[in-house]
Amino acid sequence: MRLTSLLDPIADALLALRGISPVQWALRGTGTAATVAAAALALSGPGLAAMHLGVVLVGLVCLTALAAQWLDPDTDLGMLAPTAVVIALAVRADLDVVLAGSTGLLLLAGHASFALAAVMPAHGALDRDALRLALRALTGVLVLTLVGGVLVVLLAQVQLGPWAVVVAAVAVVVLWIAVMPRGR
Repeated sequence: MRLTSLLDPIADALLALRGISPVQWALRGTGTAATVAAAALALSGPGLAAMHLGVVLVGLVCLTALAAQWLDPDTDLGMLAPTAVVIALAVRADLDVVLAGSTGLLLLAGHASFALAAVMPAHGALDRDALRLALRALTGVLVLTLVGGVLVVLLAQVQLGPWAVVVAAVAVVVLWIAVMPRGR
């Protein structure tokens, strides 16, 4: 028995582990495209047409974060790009509901794609049941996002008093308790 006949199948199996699955590439590509589109929306417009230091800085931060996230979807640097896009939207003087909503949905799509890429196996075949379960959970997130967005737009005209800070703080605590992992 030759040594190569024993080592070649093991080497082939190890080399196959290095190949990233097409679903993983699709998730990373979708996340990158959605985040770049959100950054382009946030940085476009008549008020931001001229290239100035802020646009260049936000663009560089987004590209750096996306490059890091492309290599490792579970990296903490992945939050730099959405944060830079949100800051770019916050400093805009001509922000309207359509621009904010479309940018937010693109950021959600990018974040969901990278989050799925972080929890899905990078190598080998993906189980269709796992993908179906993830898409079902994403549907719930999209529905809640749209309902929340509609509520924000409808309640934007209502002016609340200082007592609303107490209600908001209680709501944040309740949300925090609801999303904390349970002890086993």
